[in-house]
Amino acid sequence: LITQSGSTVQIPVVYGLRRVGGAITFAETGSTDNKYLWVAYALAEGPIEGLFDLAIDDNKLAAKYIPLLNNGQEVNVDEGRYNGRIKMRFSHGKFFSTPSSSTVGGSWNPCSDAPSWDSKMIYNGIATLFVRYEWKKVETQEDADNNPFGGSIPAIKTTIMGRKVANFTTSTHSTAYGSETETYTTNPARILLDYLRNPRYGKGLTNDDIDYDTFLKAKNKCDTSVTYLDSDSTSGPILTSNTVLDTGQTIFSNVKTLLMGFRAYMPYVQGKYKLKIEDAGNETDITSGVAT
Repeated sequence: LITQSGSTVQIPVVYGLRRVGGAITFAETGSTDNKYLWVAYALAEGPIEGLFDLAIDDNKLAAKYIPLLNNGQEVNVDEGRYNGRIKMRFSHGKFFSTPSSSTVGGSWNPCSDAPSWDSKMIYNGIATLFVRYEWKKVETQEDADNNPFGGSIPAIKTTIMGRKVANFTTSTHSTAYGSETETYTTNPARILLDYLRNPRYGKGLTNDDIDYDTFLKAKNKCDTSVTYLDSDSTSGPILTSNTVLDTGQTIFSNVKTLLMGFRAYMPYVQGKYKLKIEDAGNETDITSGVAT
C-alpha cells in the first residue's frame, strides 16, 4: 500500500481485487515557478481490468472519474479538494511485442509535456497512472489554507481489478500464450495457469507442460456456487483468489502462495504438471465425497 520510488522497486503481479500503492518511476517539476509536477505511478503488470477507486494522499477522489480513466480518457479533477489542480490518465498496461508510443499511449499521457519526457517512455505491459499536479504560488494565508498538497510527491492508493488472463474450457489446449482472449477473473486455477505460462514474469511453461484435464476439473470446482454465511445469504464461487505477487520473490515461492490460497497442490507426473484440490475426494464435485 506504500507509494515507493527507486530503481530497485519491484512491479507486482495483481490478480483479482486488491488495494495497492504505486511505484514512482518518473517525477519531474517544470514550467514557470515549477508550477507543475509530473508523476508516473506504475501499479502492476498488465493488462489489468481497471481501477475500482483512487485516493491521493488518503483523499478519495469522486467515483465519477473512475469510468473515465478506465475508458482511457484524460481527466481534469473539477471538484473537491483538488479542484483544478490535477490532470491524469490511466494505461491498462497492454503488452505489445513491437511497442511504440502510438500503440502503448506514451504520447498522450499528462507527463508528455514534462521537460525531460521522452516518447520512448512507453510503459509497455505496465498498468500506469500518469498525473500532472499543479501548484499555485502561496502569497496569503488563504492561499496556504487552500493548498491541497504537502511538501512531497503525493502518494496514491488504488483498488484495482487485476491481471486479465486466458480461459480454457476443454481438457486439451493448443493455443499459444498471448494469442488467447484474456478476461478478468478471480478463479484460482485460471490465475495459477497464467502465472505458470507467462514468459515475462512467470515460468514460461508451454501447453505440453500442463495436464489441462486436471486444471479444468480444478477450475470448475473453484467455480462451484455456494451460499455464503453472511446476513444477506449471498452466493458466489466456493474458492476465489485475490493476490498480490512480489516479483522480487522466486517463482517457486509465488506458486506456493497461489496454491495455498485454494488448498491445492501441483504434482509433476510423467512430464506434466497436474493440479489437485485438497477436498473430500470426489473427482468433479468439491462439495461431496467421502474422506477416508
